[in-house]
Amino acid sequence: MSAVERERPPRPVAVLNKASNRDARRRNLEAALQSVYREGVTSRADIARLTGLTRATVSDLVSELVRDDLVREAGPGTSS
Repeated sequence: MSAVERERPPRPVAVLNKASNRDARRRNLEAALQSVYREGVTSRADIARLTGLTRATVSDLVSELVRDDLVREAGPGTSS
């Protein structure tokens, strides 16, 4: 190991990951909300297809958007 490598302080990995996770969550929330805005009445499955997110992630995001009064659930839609 060279002297330069020994003098480097350790990277704060946990802080970087926390900020990255928070940023990713915000981007995902924005993508879900934009999908609802563009499509109007839509399903969680359609949001997942439009955003490329998993259905589980979209379900969690939509629950948060409902809780924050940004969207509301319209009930069951028609089956395809």
